[in-house]
Amino acid sequence: MGQKLGPFTHISLEQGLSDRNVKDIVRDDLGYLWIGTRNGLNRYDGLHVEIYDNHPERQTRISAKEIKKVLPRKDGQLVVQYETNRRFLDVLFAEETVARKLFLNRENGVVGVVEKVQLSEKTGDLHLLVKQDSSLVVQKLNNQYTFDSLYQVQGHVAKRSSLFNFVVLPSDEAWINDNNLGLFCVDTAGQITNTIYHDSLGVPHQFGQISILHHDDQGRIWLAFQNAPGLWEYNEAARDFTPFKVGSQNVFNSIWEDGLGQVLVGYKVSDHILDLHLIKSDDGTVSYNKFLQAGATINEIYSKDFERLVFLGTDRGVKKINQTKKHVSNYLHNDERIEVETSLRGIATTPSGHVIFNGEKNTWYVHSPASDSITTLTMSRRHLEPVSYCNCARELVLDSNGMVWGVRYSDLYAGELIGLDLSTSTFSIYAFPYKIQSLTLGNDGNLWLVSGEEGVAGRMTAFDLDAKTFLHYFSADDINPLAAYTPTSIYEDSRGVKWVGTHDGLLEIDVEKGEKTTHNFSESDYFGLSSNYVYCVSEDHEQNIWIGTDAGVNVYYIATDEFKLFDTRDGLADNNVCGILEDDKHNLWFSTYNGLSYFDAQLKSFRNFGVSDGFSQNQFNRYSYHRSERGQFYIGGVNGLSTFNPNELLERDLNAPIILSSLSYYDQEEGAIIERLHNLHQIEEVRLPASNRYFECSFALADYTHPKQNQYQYKLEGLDIDWNYLGTQNEIRFNNLPAGNYTLQIRGADRNLNVSSSEFSIPIKVEQYFYRKGWFLLLVLSLISLVIYFVHRLTLRQAINMERFRTKISSDLHDDVGGLLSGLAMQTELLQYTAKDSDKPKLKRISEMSRNAMAQMRDVIWATDARKDKFEDLLIRMKEYAAEILFPREITCDFNVVNINREKKIPVQIRQNLYLIFKEAITNVAKHSNATNVIVKFEKEGSKLSLEIKDNGQYNKQINGVTSSLNGSGLKNMELRAENIDADLVIDKSTGFSVALHMKSFV
Repeated sequence: MGQKLGPFTHISLEQGLSDRNVKDIVRDDLGYLWIGTRNGLNRYDGLHVEIYDNHPERQTRISAKEIKKVLPRKDGQLVVQYETNRRFLDVLFAEETVARKLFLNRENGVVGVVEKVQLSEKTGDLHLLVKQDSSLVVQKLNNQYTFDSLYQVQGHVAKRSSLFNFVVLPSDEAWINDNNLGLFCVDTAGQITNTIYHDSLGVPHQFGQISILHHDDQGRIWLAFQNAPGLWEYNEAARDFTPFKVGSQNVFNSIWEDGLGQVLVGYKVSDHILDLHLIKSDDGTVSYNKFLQAGATINEIYSKDFERLVFLGTDRGVKKINQTKKHVSNYLHNDERIEVETSLRGIATTPSGHVIFNGEKNTWYVHSPASDSITTLTMSRRHLEPVSYCNCARELVLDSNGMVWGVRYSDLYAGELIGLDLSTSTFSIYAFPYKIQSLTLGNDGNLWLVSGEEGVAGRMTAFDLDAKTFLHYFSADDINPLAAYTPTSIYEDSRGVKWVGTHDGLLEIDVEKGEKTTHNFSESDYFGLSSNYVYCVSEDHEQNIWIGTDAGVNVYYIATDEFKLFDTRDGLADNNVCGILEDDKHNLWFSTYNGLSYFDAQLKSFRNFGVSDGFSQNQFNRYSYHRSERGQFYIGGVNGLSTFNPNELLERDLNAPIILSSLSYYDQEEGAIIERLHNLHQIEEVRLPASNRYFECSFALADYTHPKQNQYQYKLEGLDIDWNYLGTQNEIRFNNLPAGNYTLQIRGADRNLNVSSSEFSIPIKVEQYFYRKGWFLLLVLSLISLVIYFVHRLTLRQAINMERFRTKISSDLHDDVGGLLSGLAMQTELLQYTAKDSDKPKLKRISEMSRNAMAQMRDVIWATDARKDKFEDLLIRMKEYAAEILFPREITCDFNVVNINREKKIPVQIRQNLYLIFKEAITNVAKHSNATNVIVKFEKEGSKLSLEIKDNGQYNKQINGVTSSLNGSGLKNMELRAENIDADLVIDKSTGFSVALHMKSFV
């Protein structure tokens, strides 16, 4: 590895850090970085810093400031060790915002004097080495946050002058160093199983105090002494520590481990590291003194991989170093200081892996993968005369016979088609009368060329690779389809259709059908081509056509005949798109005049690459892009050739989680909007009251490589169907969410659009207003039902009372008034026998009036009697009256009832008015018609009820010599009674007498 320090960024006071002097850096299981400083603890998520200190107004508080060590526990709690206070540790519980003191005393299970504290970042365990009288005890912090004794060391007597160090292995066995007596291994029963004296390691007795005793993830145990040079590794087979050769044998006194089990060992003097070495997992060593170029005192080093992203904790803050592996190889660029043509065009690769490419002025090169070397190919001239070739080199095309084809042009020779035989490295040249602008290999095995320039008609020509002859293409009607165009490129899709880019649009030519379709730019066509100047054309795996222009890149959907534009507003590096390639994951790459753009087809988002990513240039050339059969990309530009594997350029298996930075919402118990900064992962659900539906959260992807370029999407399940793209925005705010249950989902991707496999989700419950809740609506419905019930009962009771009252009235009228009138009639009739002849007419009249009053009274009684409310009662009454009036006049009466339930009750008003209308009609028939038959028809049809009364007689104006009229008060009474029951009444006297009544059915 070279000693050049990669690019780094600072995290210091300006970014919100509580102090410049950084003492410890760790990462918890959630993904947060915890940065311990001389003046407080800091939680860092890549974008935000949240400070924990002992300020009384701080929402997140700890007991002291000078941090020595931070330990994230597996249960989510955080243990903090301080430099200046060894009597207690702080425990920051996940459900609390203020740390609790954990005193190292007997109340918490500590059995003696604490000699050493070990915080293991790998296991999250905290161990104590305690001296109890003259014995040593190893203790462990349990889940109740008291200390259990694992074992007491047997057979060892601790001296008062002894200084101790220890390391507990995952098996709970321990290595303990006594600077006076040596190293010894203790099993879980407290028995010493191995003793190694310092003298046996070549270390004098007086130098027995150690600086490093570390067990790494590879199972290796490392040992170094404070005042003796060298580094030792425990050899399990020899049951001894053996010297480990690493650089110069300095006095190593610092060690750090990454997530892969690699360790960095350093030699520090007066807080300054003078020598630093990486020991890889395979025991290989590399000098890492490049970190010393950071220009600050290094106190702490943290990394998941020391060869990638590294955090240096220094006295000037945190220095974050991005180390990236080389993914781009560059050839023929100016940095190599070689006298060659560096502006490149055509590129082709052979099955053997050789790369053929040429410069703008037609110098051809071949790259050999075995030697990683470039050879210039010599091309003969057709004549001896000096000739100058213009910058008109185009694509290189490999045919099925192993020949590579290209073109060149000069004023002397005009166009030339050039073939390179790879087996002999010789060129064949074929003259062509026009300037060839582009070429492609057709599915028919021929080379297809387009030629022409300003002032010269364009042409499309096939070159027969077997016969070595040119044949110009004409359509079915013998017309040159390119006559009015200046072509720029030609591409054949999977269907065999030729796509020709020109200065004036895109041509779609079907050679087999002899058809041509023109696609042009139009300001009025939103779904049309974005520009008429076409640089390149390509087809993706879904048979969509991509078109590079001077105004962005277009995708043409053949099925819908629509174009969609992507340009710099969408994230494209530049609107001049001169090359298009699709990778094996079906994402697109566009070379432009200002960088290389990667397009994620699923997310519809761009990521741009250039010089800062290892490319030798930002300006790429037309015709200079190629994908090999092995998936390797080659792109040429004004400064040489760049080649890369797209999967490696985007490489990363990103499993960084989404972590919350803050959460703000209205808390109903607090009665205010609160901001949560700590224990955010403990929030199982956010509940928003109906009166305040505000919710806001900020978050970050726990990928610290380029945190400001990480991108995000979110979806609120229960409201959104698709994911919403946020770009680099890392905040979401909701107002007035509808009541309901939702789940907020957030996912992230790094700047290369590698999507994290970890998604964040949190349920959100928005309360409904109480008057819209089901229980309230049910309560209201119940109350309404009760009201309806009681109103119905009251109405029913009133109706029953009314019926009883009517029955009583009718009975009383019948018994009292009816009896009185009947007696009066009888008395009058008896008086007629003894009265004078002059008084008899008067008595007769009184008798008739009494009997008439009795008849009227019977009608009133019948109408009032609640026992006569059925339809059958109405029919009986009608029949009685008809018999009484019509039979004496020898007029028959027939009743016809259709679709009517005779037992159905009729409202009093309707029953009375129907009967009185019937009575008046029958009376009119008897008085004014010479009929012999009357038909009465009741019929229910749907929701309508009809009553028809019709006779078979003729209307007579003279009855017994007296002129009769049907226009009297009787008919008006009938109309008035029909109006009272909302019925339509029609009276017809053209043929006899008929009455038709229609009303809404009461049954």
